[in-house]
Formats: sequence, structure tokens, C-alpha cells
Amino acid sequence: MCKEAGLNYISDSYEDYIFRYKGKNVTDDADKILIHLEGLLEKSVGMMEKKIEKKEPDINYRAALKLLDWRPKHPLEKAAEYYYMDFEFGDEPADTGLKNNAIVFKDHGEDDIFIADKRGFSQIIRNMADKIPLIEGKNLLFNKYVIEIKYNEPGEYPIKVIANDTKTGDIIVYKSKWVIMTFSLGVLQSDLVTFVPKLPAWKEEVIYMFKMTRYTKIFVKFPPTLPPSGMITIT
Repeated sequence: MCKEAGLNYISDSYEDYIFRYKGKNVTDDADKILIHLEGLLEKSVGMMEKKIEKKEPDINYRAALKLLDWRPKHPLEKAAEYYYMDFEFGDEPADTGLKNNAIVFKDHGEDDIFIADKRGFSQIIRNMADKIPLIEGKNLLFNKYVIEIKYNEPGEYPIKVIANDTKTGDIIVYKSKWVIMTFSLGVLQSDLVTFVPKLPAWKEEVIYMFKMTRYTKIFVKFPPTLPPSGMITIT
């Protein structure tokens, strides 16, 4: 999809990094810690598969790593953990579930595709939308604020979506056989939209146990004395 959208991207293995501690280059020492931690993360995949197979409850990654005797104390150990965990998932191990995330360390491709395009990933969506004959006011509606969804109604159209027109204040009702919801996690966790009947407990549990993480992409222009290509992580 990136290629189809014509996005500028860099294939990167994240092996071009520098670790510094107290002003000294300690990358060689960090490499040893990273190799050790990588082995533990591979073992965590086995823990994940066992829990899924036996239908055992999930644990967070902090607990999983402690069970594998990983207890970072030195700043280099903490930096290595940040490199593999926080940087990958956008959150700390204590807030990262094992069963839903260990798969990353099993099926991860050889390289990451780093988007270096000011248009961002949204260009992929625009590309897809261009292939759909959307007509504003007909099958593309703006300023319709959804306030309630009834999804077990009698008749041919069991789904009823009730919205508020933000310009006129009118209440509008849409009926459908199917609906795809793309509400953000924050909306689902709020009282902004009412579901009738109420969502089942198992689904609400999943909604409330998650949180949005924050990724901030920062582009820094370095002088030409630094390597002209690749990616450098300085910790």
C-alpha cells in the first residue's frame, strides 16, 4: 500500500545506533545486553503460545520479563529495554500485554518500513477513498454526530444509527443491515455514544483495559558531518 500510494519510505533494520553513558560510547556493552534481552523476548513468545493454548489469563510484559529473570537496574539495561519495548509498543512493559504483543517478536519482518513522507500514512486512506465513488450529501455525510446505535432492531434493517446534525440540530435516523464502526478508543471508553442493547461484558472489558499510546515523529536535520543515510538512535 505504501508503494501504491507513492510514499517515500526507508527500509531500516535499526542496527545503526549509538549508546552513550556518562559521555562515553558504550555501544559494544549495549550490544551484549541487547543480544541477551533479544533471547529473552524470543522465550516470551513460547510463554505467549502456552497461555493461548491453555487459555490462561494474560499477564503484562513486566511480569513476563521478571519470570525470565530480567530485572533491569543499570542505565544501559534500562536503555536496552526501552529500545526493544517502549520504542516498539509506545508504552512501558507494565502496560503492555503479553498475549497480544509477543507475536511481534515471532513474525516481525527483516526490516521496518519507516515512512519519511510529510503526507504520512493518511495518504494510503486517501488513495483507497479515491477508488470509491463518494458523493457528498449522498453516500458521504459530514457534520452528523452519532449519539446512539441500536443494533438489534426487528425487521429487514436491524441496525439503527441516530445522529445529530451539528449545523441544524436536527435528529437523523439511519437504518442499515450492516455497519462498520471506526470510533476511536477514547470515544468507545466515553459516554458519547450509547449502544442499545448495552455491549456485552466481554467486549466492554477489552475496551476498558486498553489505552491510547503516543507516538511523536520528530525529524531532525544534522550537519553533513554525520552519516548521510540510515537511522541513528542515541540513548
